Amino acid sequence: VNGTLPGQEVNGTLPGQEVNGTLPGQEVNGTLPGQEVNGTFISIPLSLPGLEEQQKSLTVKVESGRLMDVKVVDNQPLDIPLPGGKKIELPYGIISFDLEVNNPGESTTVSLAYPYNPNIMGYIKKIDDQWFPIEANVRHDPDNNQTIISFTLVDGGVNDADGRVNGVIKDPGGPYIPQPQPSVTVPLSPLALGFLAALFGFAGSRKIRRN
Repeated sequence: VNGTLPGQEVNGTLPGQEVNGTLPGQEVNGTLPGQEVNGTFISIPLSLPGLEEQQKSLTVKVESGRLMDVKVVDNQPLDIPLPGGKKIELPYGIISFDLEVNNPGESTTVSLAYPYNPNIMGYIKKIDDQWFPIEANVRHDPDNNQTIISFTLVDGGVNDADGRVNGVIKDPGGPYIPQPQPSVTVPLSPLALGFLAALFGFAGSRKIRRN
């Protein structure tokens, strides 16, 4: 922590003593035990049905900058309607985090490691109450029980929810699974049905004549 090895002093204190006014097991600089203090790597628990036998956490990493306020906004699976009648499912609900870049206007790459789910195909973001799939790389790793989603965000860019070049990227969103599209049945008018009946009748009569 802060350039020290386990068992060494931290900010002048020994193991078991307070660190920045907190006791072991409490938050240190806003992070919980198991998280990195510099904010580039954070793991948070996932409480979802069906994950009892799986990894039950979400790991968020950033290439540069600092993660802030990482949380699961809604941990229930959600069905999201898209334009054109399409639907997608968010199997792990919605997460949200703020990402502080080193300089306003910069970009950084975010990687999210979820429990292994081979059905996940991408990542979708919520901006101004609208959902937008973004360009993302999805890698399924069954050996390590992970599905890893990586994408690049730009401060003030189209995928920054606050839309401002202010050094902070806001990211509500989640991984999605495409849903099967319902089949479309076009009703036929009585005139069309009559035409089809006459057509099939004509074809049948020609077959009888040939025989």
